[in-house]
Amino acid sequence: MSIIIDEASAAALAPDGSLIDMELPEFPNLKVSLDPGDPNADPPEEPTVTATNRDGEEVTPPPVAAVLGALRYTPGAPKPKPTVVAPPTLALMPRYAGDENTVVGAGMTIIKTGAHWTDENGAPFPPGTVPIRTDWLYSDGRPAPGKHTDSEYLVDDRDNGASIKVVETAISGETSESAALGPVASGVSSTAPLADEQGNLLPADEQPPGTVMPPPSYLEVEESTRQNMEDPLTEPLPPATGADSGSPGSFTPAGCAIPADLAAMASVVANPVTAWLTGEHVVLGDASTCYWDGAAWTAGVAAAAGAQSAPAGTWPRTHAALDQIAADMGVTFTPDATTIDAKIAELEAAGIQPPPA
Repeated sequence: MSIIIDEASAAALAPDGSLIDMELPEFPNLKVSLDPGDPNADPPEEPTVTATNRDGEEVTPPPVAAVLGALRYTPGAPKPKPTVVAPPTLALMPRYAGDENTVVGAGMTIIKTGAHWTDENGAPFPPGTVPIRTDWLYSDGRPAPGKHTDSEYLVDDRDNGASIKVVETAISGETSESAALGPVASGVSSTAPLADEQGNLLPADEQPPGTVMPPPSYLEVEESTRQNMEDPLTEPLPPATGADSGSPGSFTPAGCAIPADLAAMASVVANPVTAWLTGEHVVLGDASTCYWDGAAWTAGVAAAAGAQSAPAGTWPRTHAALDQIAADMGVTFTPDATTIDAKIAELEAAGIQPPPA
């Protein structure tokens, strides 16, 4: 089972031109941001992708085709019709094991246990096959400012007096909204269920009196979801069999799974089979890069002919010279690379050698 969307539905999710932020199972440890572009512009704007790691640092993104393939994005194809059967349910993770305090306060974690989505035929979507945007909001619709992921929200002092909810938005525009939890630090006990440190709801007989549990059928869906998290697709993506050179290049066939790391490239055939040109590379699932040197896959970005065997050189000590090297090698500096040493470190991390002396 897969989701198929078109340009219009992708743009509809970000009508103000904002990015679509996603965490996709095909790219572990990355948060991917898709700018769908404007297919109605003249000329039409193509989608673009950026990515950050778990520390929030910008890294080389996966190819646009790979992200769209992971979303089952097929230009011109009919839109899906995801339907919400059960909304997200919020639960509280206490500050420490054994804490049964149900008054929402700073330091507690709110857990989103997920929503139950089905297709137009009533079949449930496996986890990861409904591209959604998750927003943590106050009950009045304002964005909640605390640290969060798609599944957890850390309550802090700025939330005092507010009630917090979560809203999921499918790529087709369908939304699913939880009940609001709070007000924070009000002294009023919540009826939300408690969760353990793994984010699993505690059994009903271990919940405080007055807890409102999700309906049994919903709990069954949640258990099934947890069991399937390691293999979220009923129809796994085909493995990559080829890699086309570029800056960055792309994997074939279209929509295939991205090789996880350099070791996973052993069975991938390079195109062309001759040594790739300066700056050409592909981006792997762990955000590292590699290229074909004419005989084997090698970590980093292809350097100019003879650069690998040339004597060790010296890095220039000017921003302009380092910027030119980065441009020639297809490397984009992160916003943190504000000093000469930081830029050199990022070039070396990308496998670039200093120019010969």
